[in-house]
Amino acid sequence: MFAIVTNAQINLNINPTVVEATPKPVVVRYYYLPDYSSYYDVSTKRYIYRTNNRWIRAKYLPGRARNYSYDKCRKIEISDYRGDRPYIYYKKHYAQYAPVVVRRPAVVYVDRKPGKGHGKHHGKGHGKGHGHH
Repeated sequence: MFAIVTNAQINLNINPTVVEATPKPVVVRYYYLPDYSSYYDVSTKRYIYRTNNRWIRAKYLPGRARNYSYDKCRKIEISDYRGDRPYIYYKKHYAQYAPVVVRRPAVVYVDRKPGKGHGKHHGKGHGKGHGHH
């Protein structure tokens, strides 16, 4: 009787191909600019704001936003619009993203010059309650 001894060696190298899903770029067409109650259309590079009860598109915001900086202002991505009218839900956007209002302290002018009365009337009395008895 013969005995055959064999040593079989199997090398199994499994390297599955890793397929990474590349994320689809998020395409944002409109941003709501809450501090200016306006929108920005990325595709046309135009601002959309309300004036004279109409929504208009313009290259720049109106004079009230002179110190505006698109890079530094708050921008909210808008996805709940229809067609080319992001302002269809303006009331919702305005309520949800309240504008930040920078309040300046009230300036009160006080005339502290001595010898001056109240206003123009100083010296002899004029009118009711100021006469001589």
